[in-house]
Amino acid sequence: MSDARKAAMQHFSLFGSGPYFVVDNIKLKFAKYRGQQTDWDHTGAFGQWGDVMLEFMQPNNPDPFPSIIRDVLPEGATGPFLHHMAFITDDARERALAMQDKGITLALHCELESGIEAFILDTRDQLGHMVELYAGTPTLREIYAAVKEASIGFDGTDPLRAGSV
Repeated sequence: MSDARKAAMQHFSLFGSGPYFVVDNIKLKFAKYRGQQTDWDHTGAFGQWGDVMLEFMQPNNPDPFPSIIRDVLPEGATGPFLHHMAFITDDARERALAMQDKGITLALHCELESGIEAFILDTRDQLGHMVELYAGTPTLREIYAAVKEASIGFDGTDPLRAGSV
């Protein structure tokens, strides 16, 4: 969706999910889109719905800008749509390489300023959505735990909050 806050609020209104931690202009150490260096800029709203963490992504680069979001959402469309499912693993790099050996394209490889590394594989032909593999760093696990903890007993107050990754 083109507005992460709006998408988070829609999910909150429908399902009571949240709270959502919004991170504007997520800082990347590097990003390679389909093997080419990119200056991809996006905003994320991270929340919890039961045992499932949700991420609503918003592209910030002007259209047309090639990205994993544009791969799934055609230019001019606004969503909503399921982009990816994420998995945390201690061997994300090796698993991403193994998937490439099976003919799956690495759509995005990036590392956040916080040291979180992600590999997004284009599995749309096989699964209908992309797959994200995260390296299971302590920082990433702490973020997931904090978002889940905030959801316990969430009464709907302050559904959008400032976040960081």
